[in-house]
Amino acid sequence: ITMPYDEALMHSESMAKAVSSIVEVTLKAMEIYDLKKAEKNVLDFNDLEHLTIKILTSRDSEGNIIPSSAANEIRDKYTDIFVDEYQDTNDVQETILKMISGESKGKPNLFMVGDMKQSIYKFRMTNPKKIFGEKSSSFTEVENATENDKHIKIALSLNFRSRKEILDAVNSVFDRLMTEEAGEVAYVGTERLECGSNCYTEPLDTSACNFTVLVAKNGTSSAEEHALQAQFVANKIAELIKNETKVYDKDTDSFRNVTYKDIALLLRAPKNQAAVFEEALRFNGIPVYTDLDAAFFDCVEVQILLSLLRIIDNPLQDISLVCVLRSPIFHFDENLLASLALKKKKYLYEALKEAAYDKENPDKKCLRFLIMLEKWRKEASLTTVSDFLAMLIEETHFTSYVSAMPGSETHLTNISLLQTMAKKSDESSYKGLFNFLQYVDKMSIGEDGLTADSVSTSLDAVRILSIHKSKGLEFPIVFLARTESNFSTKDYSSDLLLHKEFGIGINAFTEDRTKFKIPVNTAISEILKDECVSEELRVLYVALTRARERLEIVTSATLGKNDDHYVIPDKDIEITPDYVLSCKNYTDWLLASSINNNAIKLNIINNPSFDSEETKEKENTISSPKPLTCTDDISSTLEYIYPYEHLKTVKSKYTVSELKSGVTLEDNSIPLSSHAYVPNLRTPGFLNSDKVFTSAQKGSIIHYVLQNINFNNLDIMSQISKMNLSDSERQAID
Repeated sequence: ITMPYDEALMHSESMAKAVSSIVEVTLKAMEIYDLKKAEKNVLDFNDLEHLTIKILTSRDSEGNIIPSSAANEIRDKYTDIFVDEYQDTNDVQETILKMISGESKGKPNLFMVGDMKQSIYKFRMTNPKKIFGEKSSSFTEVENATENDKHIKIALSLNFRSRKEILDAVNSVFDRLMTEEAGEVAYVGTERLECGSNCYTEPLDTSACNFTVLVAKNGTSSAEEHALQAQFVANKIAELIKNETKVYDKDTDSFRNVTYKDIALLLRAPKNQAAVFEEALRFNGIPVYTDLDAAFFDCVEVQILLSLLRIIDNPLQDISLVCVLRSPIFHFDENLLASLALKKKKYLYEALKEAAYDKENPDKKCLRFLIMLEKWRKEASLTTVSDFLAMLIEETHFTSYVSAMPGSETHLTNISLLQTMAKKSDESSYKGLFNFLQYVDKMSIGEDGLTADSVSTSLDAVRILSIHKSKGLEFPIVFLARTESNFSTKDYSSDLLLHKEFGIGINAFTEDRTKFKIPVNTAISEILKDECVSEELRVLYVALTRARERLEIVTSATLGKNDDHYVIPDKDIEITPDYVLSCKNYTDWLLASSINNNAIKLNIINNPSFDSEETKEKENTISSPKPLTCTDDISSTLEYIYPYEHLKTVKSKYTVSELKSGVTLEDNSIPLSSHAYVPNLRTPGFLNSDKVFTSAQKGSIIHYVLQNINFNNLDIMSQISKMNLSDSERQAID
């Protein structure tokens, strides 16, 4: 956009007032927010970084930022500082590194590892071109370095992950697309990938990299194109499994048949796209696991099972207890829960016991729950968590409930994943129910690198995940789909634009409220657009480099109104940086770089129509139905009455707890007696043992004591003497 200088200056000055107001309001909001956090004595993640900078920095007489005395003290403690994924560093993190490194005293000691081509976290305010790019271009190559060079660059261009054919395909794409102007890094020299692996000796029976364009007829909806891609991917995966395609196994250093977990499907926006692919794969009998943020621990089936385990470990947890009582396992309704709440006990568990053992009107439902809970609490100490969880699922018929839910396959997969977590916990230092629950809690917040995602890799299922979540991972076979989806424009098309170097740009308005862009806003918008598109090019690079042996790219196109065949758009276009930056999706780039490219096989499928293997089998076996004739047996079958109806309430097996509680064998009713059995908290399995206790047993004894002790009573020894403990067990207590 262009306009006379005086007019542009006038609009800029008028907008400057609005910008000043925005800054003022923002600073005031930050001040109020800081006060609120101070009142609650809490900090957020940004506070940790900015307060660290406040401690580590000071200013010299000219106002320049220099290391503080605290920074110098920290700096002198370290010989070397190692930084991984350096391309994802932002300005705040870079300032912290500068303050504590030896750079300020002329002795650089930072060892940084990164790949500019994999910088894909712009939303975290990363600044790869300035922070990483400037060092990459100014540091001396190690081959040319002398003793006087303090800043040295070591190129790590060898790739030990992928087949040479995959690397050739990747290079052929980014040789044409990635430059300083488009991508913010020139794909030349050591930036290109070189094959460092010699393990892929098994010959390929097809092209390593296939780019398939599904060309639908005019008028095909986006949803239909999406479904066609999903079925195409499902058929391809079924074909790979059926043909026993060979993949290299690093653990055995040999080739084996492909399994489902060797395959990943990458999507740029799985939140909006994954469901259709997941449905198609499951319909074809292909197990699938979808990685969506926080989805696993928010699933109702996982929450119910974890809540059940939590109250078995400690029933004095009201939220988990309500979750279990309201679940389909016990079916407590709102009225019953309300009546328990009206008892105004400290814990809901105490209210349950009072209701269950009321002498005048005992509640059968509460008693049944307490009997089951007591039984499970005893059994939990006698077996591994994985076996105990499997037993719980079987006894509660939980899979039957889950199977009746919409999308049952996904929910059943989640249960399998939770059982896998339990097995991993049993094999690790997180043994026992209490430790397993701590293990799960750490997973739910990603502490210590533990996530549900990290455990899901053990499932034999195709994984659907975002390109961002695939970063750092690798798979023998990778599918990349929905590449025709256009890039998001929200970062550079809104009315208010922010840039870390060029400031704030906002749209101007005329007196009649007509909106128009002034040159400063247009300039910031263009800069942000180039940066966003450049990052999308790097995102594509990450996606294509996840594959070890096979790469399948799928996209959709639609015929024009009067077209009878598909014509590749712009096949003769010169691929310049301006052209690359003008593209709107991955398909535009991939089509431009696939023309006359022997490393990528371009497949055009016109009027695609794919059926699942299951559908094909049904079509081959279906014949004309024979007319049905009614018989006299139908009425007698439907009206049949079971002659032993009165025995349906009698169980085939009763526990000791049930017998002691007064359950009658005839009708499972609860007698109104004053001798009802009131279960105590679980008696540990170590009781009445005279042997020397192991560390784990001592821990269980102390756990039992802490669970039953009254901390308001300072006479600890007197309390312990009244507990159900032997003399040797009391001696084991600190």
